[in-house]
Amino acid sequence: MPAGHKLGVKHSEETKKRISEARRKYCKTHISWNKGRHLSFETKLKISQSEKGKIISKEQRLKLSKALKGRPSPMKGKKLPQWRKDRIKAGQPRGENHPRWSGGRRIRNGYVDILMPEHPFAGYGGYISEHRVIVEKYLGRYLTKVESVHHFNGDKSDNRIQNLGAFKNNAFHRKLDFSQLFFDGRLSAPK
Repeated sequence: MPAGHKLGVKHSEETKKRISEARRKYCKTHISWNKGRHLSFETKLKISQSEKGKIISKEQRLKLSKALKGRPSPMKGKKLPQWRKDRIKAGQPRGENHPRWSGGRRIRNGYVDILMPEHPFAGYGGYISEHRVIVEKYLGRYLTKVESVHHFNGDKSDNRIQNLGAFKNNAFHRKLDFSQLFFDGRLSAPK
């Protein structure tokens, strides 16, 4: 707390104006310590972690909403390049028409995901892990959320039926308790 500052002191209108003018002058001449600098990944992570779990009350949300209303859009006054305008006019290519379409397959964390938006357990974007679908087709039913599939050779992208086994739940999978396998592709798949 600055020297001579007391809590609960009421400033006169004249003093409030002088403080306001001094702050305005300071803000115009003061250069922020981080202007033009980029934060490191670790610093951004620390900031993110410190912000998680904070609860904003309804009153605070209303104040923020009122404060932000009427502010200009960040894109206001900026011109889009011609190629972007053309793409918007034509409509964004999606699915098979997109230039980077990979046939509805992607690799995420080493696992192969396939596009199946009609699957009841499909995640965001309609993708589901291919190894789960293969086991489900072999069993003739959907796997529950607690049932997990194991790759015996450790290669997450090797989804041959001979390489897959299914555990009753993830706890048995983590312990690799093979007595709890309810499906073993090594035994049931044709060689």
